Amino acid sequence: MSDDIMFNDLLHLTDEEIGSTKIRFIMHFSKSDPIYVFMNNPDELNTEWLLSRKKSNSGKDAEHLHKGESVIGLVRLPNDKDLWLFTCIKHISGPLDRPREDNGTDYYVGYEGEELAEYRKFYGRVILRYHKGKGQQGSIRWAEGLLDKIHVVKVLSDAYAGDEFPGYDCVSLSYAQLKTIWDKDKSSWKSTLSRQQGVYVITDTATGNLYVGSATGRNGIYQRWQDYIRDGHGNDTRLIAIVEQYGLEYVQTHFRYTLLEHYDFTVPKDVVLARESYWKEALDTRKHGYNDN
Repeated sequence: MSDDIMFNDLLHLTDEEIGSTKIRFIMHFSKSDPIYVFMNNPDELNTEWLLSRKKSNSGKDAEHLHKGESVIGLVRLPNDKDLWLFTCIKHISGPLDRPREDNGTDYYVGYEGEELAEYRKFYGRVILRYHKGKGQQGSIRWAEGLLDKIHVVKVLSDAYAGDEFPGYDCVSLSYAQLKTIWDKDKSSWKSTLSRQQGVYVITDTATGNLYVGSATGRNGIYQRWQDYIRDGHGNDTRLIAIVEQYGLEYVQTHFRYTLLEHYDFTVPKDVVLARESYWKEALDTRKHGYNDN
């Protein structure tokens, strides 16, 4: 007999309830990563994503959730595609019409749903393991036959707030990840990065262009990267031009921040700046990137 704890060992859904329950695997369908949407605003994810409906060109939008059904929200975690966070269960009371106003995306809130309060203590706290293979195309699937394949990995003491600091050699973050760490004021990241100077590279994932910078101020890497969260450019000339031309949303969507080297504050500032110059030369970021000096 297996000692594994399965998802329904926590939910205790009856066979009848399972028969009217669906699971929605919430993944990317817009510029935002849903796990960071959840961390910043759970209600937004559990409404605008969990209850979303795709627009069709014909105007007859497919209805994947129906009155009387329940839907379980599972959002994929970063760094492991087989790990999911349980966000909510909602009971569907009916479909909603497509809004007349264009919201600028291919999706809209297409269903009216009521949160099941009896499971609230688990929302945002249960990490699950399930391998969603390439042949399993749909993001919404019946729970029957699936619940007994979803393993409970961990029940957190508090709602999921992102990963702890992984070590200096593993720091590579999207703008959304970086902003969430700062907004949540995660102590393991703040205390560690504040104690170090460093050299970093910003990657524009839309174009492949790079920007190499250094952090030598009082609060080190933490303070320097906080500047980018605030305005997107950190007062760097060519990054200012990017923000002015394309807007902050471009940075929020396409920029990634990676730590190349780190030093404690006993290392002279000139050494760090020399290493910054080395990386600018090595990556040719003055000619083929965003560095201008």
